[in-house]
Amino acid sequence: MKIRIIAILSADGYLLPADALQNRRLPQKCNPDMFREQADLFLHRDSSLIFLLAERRASSDTVYAVDATSETSDFIKGLVQYSLEDEWIVYELCEERKSGIAFSELFRSDDWEIYEQHILSSDIICRIYHRKAI
Repeated sequence: MKIRIIAILSADGYLLPADALQNRRLPQKCNPDMFREQADLFLHRDSSLIFLLAERRASSDTVYAVDATSETSDFIKGLVQYSLEDEWIVYELCEERKSGIAFSELFRSDDWEIYEQHILSSDIICRIYHRKAI
């Protein structure tokens, strides 16, 4: 099982809506829609953590994805609490938000390392994080 979290951030570190990149031309290999389409199932705020814990123990090959938004932030905190997330795909935009859900409430950078980084335009960077090897 693999759980991929897709987050779009403002320059000051707040979550933006999942469709914040919708009208931007991005390379296919770094497009959030491509990452969503690669998932077998899409998680939402009412998805069951207990089911996912059981799925992890069963060592399934299922790939899940979830967008990090204000609506899913509590669910993602649960994923983080149980160390169920395997990959973070983080888009950083130059625009500022000044309020909302801070990404730092969800992501603990000490546990992660940058696996890939792509400069998509003068105002968008995509970083893919994988868990640090123990």
